Parts: sequence; C-alpha cells; structure tokens
Amino acid sequence: MAALDLELLAGHSQALYSTWLWYRPFRLLCDAGEGVALRLQNSVFAVRWVLLSHGHLDHVGGLPGLLNIRHNGMGDNAQPLSIAYPAGDVLVRLMQEHLARTVQPAGVDLEWRPLLPGERWELEHQRSVVPFATRHIAGQPSLGYRVVEARRRLRAELRGESAAAIRELVAREGRDAVTESFDHPLLVYGGDGLTPSPAELRDAEVACLEATFLDAADRGRPTHATVAEAVRAAKEADVRRLVLFHISGRYRFREAVNAIRQATRQCGYGRDVVLLWRERLVPVIAAGRPLERLPRITADSGPDDRPGED
Repeated sequence: MAALDLELLAGHSQALYSTWLWYRPFRLLCDAGEGVALRLQNSVFAVRWVLLSHGHLDHVGGLPGLLNIRHNGMGDNAQPLSIAYPAGDVLVRLMQEHLARTVQPAGVDLEWRPLLPGERWELEHQRSVVPFATRHIAGQPSLGYRVVEARRRLRAELRGESAAAIRELVAREGRDAVTESFDHPLLVYGGDGLTPSPAELRDAEVACLEATFLDAADRGRPTHATVAEAVRAAKEADVRRLVLFHISGRYRFREAVNAIRQATRQCGYGRDVVLLWRERLVPVIAAGRPLERLPRITADSGPDDRPGED
C-alpha cells in the first residue's frame, strides 16, 4: 500500500453526523457511523474487523444496520466479525447490549474486543492492530489505531558492512544474525479528537486524521483538531499520504480545499493529501503540488449553517 488506491477505500464523514472508513484489502472498517450498511451494500459481508474509536453515536450508529444485514441478508452470514473498542467505554457497552437483544441471533460468530492503549491485537497475514489513547472528551476513553505489518530489515549495527561480510555472517550464523523484525505502519486511523502525536504517526504509509476546524478560532472546547494541526503532524512524522476527514458542516468544500493548500504550503508538507468530503474522496495535493482539477461540489452546507462539533 505504498500508494493508496482510492478505488479500494470508501467512507463518509461529516462532524456530528456520521463517520466511517472502509479499506477493502484489509477487510477493515474504521468506525461505523450511520449509513455504512446502505453505502457498502453487499460489502458488509466482507467486513472482518471493526475498529471503534469511541462510543459516540456518529461513530457507532451504523452498527445496527450493518449487523442486521449480515445476520439476515442472503450473503454468508456465518463469517466471523470482531469489533474492537476502548476498554471501559460505557456507550459502546450499551450499544453491545442493545444489539444482543435486537439483531444478533444466538450462535453468530461475533466478538467484542475491549482494548487498552498499547494492547496488540493480532489480525492475519503478519498484520496487527496497536491502539493508542486519543484526546477527545475528558473522562471518556477513546482510541486511535495503528495497523502494522511484521517485516524484517538489516540490523542497524551491520548497515555499514560490505555485502561479502554479511553473506559470510549469514553462512556462519544464519539469517537471523543479520536481520531484525520491526513493525511497519501500513495505516493509522487517528479516531476522533485532537491530533495524535507524531510518534503515533511515524512513517505511516497512510494516516487518516480528523480535521474538524479550518480555523482554530472556531474551536470552542479542545476536543477536535484543525487542518493545520493534522498537516503539521503528518509533516513531522513523514506520513506518506494523509487523508483528512470529520470536517465541520459549517464550512464549504472550497473553504476546506483552500485551508488544506495553505496548511501544506506553510509547513512544507510534500506528500499527497486526500479530503474525505461527505462521501467523496477528493485528492487535493499530489506530491506537495495542489491539484487544480477538482470535482464540482454543489450540495454544500453554507457558513450560516453552524451545527455542533462532536
């Protein structure tokens, strides 16, 4: 996934209303806001893992529809499904109880997996999820997630050695003597809240970060990030491609594009930036250069429509 194929990514996000992102090659759904089943249609049967950032309704409100289709539709409803969530999240637990009473038949292979920050969750194909704490609502647990792949590389102390010396060491002591394992971050989902630290984003092939506000002056409580904060963190962490989502409905599409262009220019971020605008993934910056041919978005909220920010 050195270059994210946008044909394999789908989602919807508008602050307060609904947020979810689906990456088909990993069979991975990040959050499950309202409308996810309607949009994915039969692809709901392909979902294997769900990563919930927290229990607010705009991030979990699509679970009843998703599970209802999986359990009652004509697809393979015997497929296992695992849902990770922040350990101790009361709202997620209430949703779990509701679903058990309404749409989850007995015997269905559904796992609810509470996770703590740093608690590794093994998936498949040498991939794991490593959650990290995010800063959203005080007193309520929330998580972001790093999807990492186990890889091997030459040990640091041998990187100055000649190829002949390394071959000799391999012949004498085996390949494990010259290589070490490491976690390669394929995807980082920042969840909801303030921008994660660059350490959580370091060297990610793709980082999906919320950017509710275009202007920090619009922010009331310190519970959401700005475009500039997300772009600066991606620059410092050397993120290969940045996907911005969770834009407030108070802004128009062109305002968001201009804010992204300004932020990348000011901090010198020379990578790709993609905007998840409602249900559309729009490439805005390519290798640090603004893209001039952008879709015409007509169904915009105006600056006078100022919903809440959660």
